[in-house]
Amino acid sequence: ANLLLGEGRGLTGIAVPVRWIRSFWLTGFPFFLWGSWFACREKQGRLTLRTGFCLAALSAGVVLSAVECLWSGYDELYVGSILTAGGMFSLALAFADLGKGSLLARIGERDSANIYLWHMLLRNFAALAFLMAGVYETMACQLLMPFLVGAASTALAELMYRRKKKGV
Repeated sequence: ANLLLGEGRGLTGIAVPVRWIRSFWLTGFPFFLWGSWFACREKQGRLTLRTGFCLAALSAGVVLSAVECLWSGYDELYVGSILTAGGMFSLALAFADLGKGSLLARIGERDSANIYLWHMLLRNFAALAFLMAGVYETMACQLLMPFLVGAASTALAELMYRRKKKGV
């Protein structure tokens, strides 16, 4: 349903409100269930992962997402996004100890919820700032914005964690 409403609307030109697509039931829940399925299969010992296949799925997903974004005008969820997520799930299960104790692991375990909550607000502020500066339509802005929003979201999440840890 998410693919039909998200990608399909860009390809067919049908106007579907974003609130119908960007919902827990159509976006979050299927990926949550998919991750749970991977984990259950792994615990049962019935999940066999081949590193080459995981990397191929991940690489194909990234390339396909880029092509889909250019083709359909940056709509919602894409087939490439699903392949990318599946490749990342698979790699995480195949190499469970990879990255333990690293900065990225800490951010994923501790800060990801706050990053998720704050990133759209920060993205909207960044877009407004770039628009007011008259550089929003430039390619440099479009390439730079995800990095700025990611860094600002991570910094805000880290500040919130430290504030919570101090008990303030």
